[in-house]
Amino acid sequence: MADNVVLLHLNDGAGATTYADSSAAGKMASCHGKLGAACPVTPVAGKFKGAAHFSGNGFLDLGDDEWTNVNPSGSALVGTGPFTISVWIRTVSETNQTIIQQREKDEDAPDDNGFNGQYWLKIRETNPSGADEVRNFAPGCINFAVYNSGYGFNFCSNRTIKDSGWHDGWHHILAVREADGSGKLFIDGVEDLEKESSRKTVALVPHNVYVGGDQRNEDHYFDGDIDELAVFNRAPIMVVGVRNEAKEFYARGV
Repeated sequence: MADNVVLLHLNDGAGATTYADSSAAGKMASCHGKLGAACPVTPVAGKFKGAAHFSGNGFLDLGDDEWTNVNPSGSALVGTGPFTISVWIRTVSETNQTIIQQREKDEDAPDDNGFNGQYWLKIRETNPSGADEVRNFAPGCINFAVYNSGYGFNFCSNRTIKDSGWHDGWHHILAVREADGSGKLFIDGVEDLEKESSRKTVALVPHNVYVGGDQRNEDHYFDGDIDELAVFNRAPIMVVGVRNEAKEFYARGV
């Protein structure tokens, strides 16, 4: 699938502190986290050659020189158009975990609004209360959301991800914003029963892109393995009897 703005194979050598982005953006992801946090360990056994193991206290940053800088181009998605996130994950943790997020710490963004124009893909343990409430929440669900002065969508998958038996614990997640602004999820090549129509038109803005941690409060760190993470600025081709890119992504790894 062409048109990627992020493509992390995560096959980097032992002791890596930077991680190659093979997309057209061509950035190098750097590692950050809590005081004393270790970089993700590469390579561990993955679905495709190596993968990165995150230990629950660090994350990768696809920004510019410093992880507090707003990313003006490259890895960020911009505007109201469709996009797709594709990733293989393996975790047995039931904590809140961030897979990927495009946002900025509020104090580092223009007008202190680092939360506006963001997207995220997470695993949820608990459901926030109030305006941040996730629709169809269940512990271990996949949470997909876009936000800019209100949610375009914010929902959780019907299926939960917290097992170790499926393909040695690996699951493929495909998160899609369609051209009409609606959100949907495919888990292991199958469209999830839960989806959400667009609540409002949400424009994404060029914040930094982070893997394995939430920049709002520097928490929700991923605890497990991530492989073949890609972000595309279009939806997958889904034409009955012609092509099903959602299944193609999954089929590559089984």
